[in-house]
Amino acid sequence: MIKLELLEDLYVDRLYKLRDAEAQLARVLLKFAQNAESDELAKCFEIHFGTTQTHLDRLEAILGRYSDPLTPRTSKGMRGILAEAKILIAGAVDRGLRDELLVATGETIAHYEIAGYSIALTFARALHFHSDAELLRRTLADERSVERELARFAQALAAEAVDDQDKAVSE
Repeated sequence: MIKLELLEDLYVDRLYKLRDAEAQLARVLLKFAQNAESDELAKCFEIHFGTTQTHLDRLEAILGRYSDPLTPRTSKGMRGILAEAKILIAGAVDRGLRDELLVATGETIAHYEIAGYSIALTFARALHFHSDAELLRRTLADERSVERELARFAQALAAEAVDDQDKAVSE
């Protein structure tokens, strides 16, 4: 059990969980790209893989300033999101629907990360950890950008799916 007594303890715990979440994500993003029907979506996931590596580097830089109590911290939230996605994506027979699921999973992940980085940034600012706050601010901006890009994909894919269904019904 991790003992959390101070805001700094909670902050560092959040950072370790964010690092684990990013590491879990890094392990699946290229698989997402391989499973994407759309070349543009696959490229989006490949780019996000590189961004995720940058986020891991930033978290390592921040965490290097704090002592590690050697207690592993797992992001159970990210684990759950990815486990659910694996089941849904495996069950999607239609590749277009699989792209929808990949985008939906990506958006869910982005929202999860936005929440995590927003909280960590709030803590860093409250604790006057200015250099940490700057790195976290940049990462939060990256995550918001990813979310906007995935939202664009979601809208386009949903419109295409509705058009395809309308054509199938009229035939």
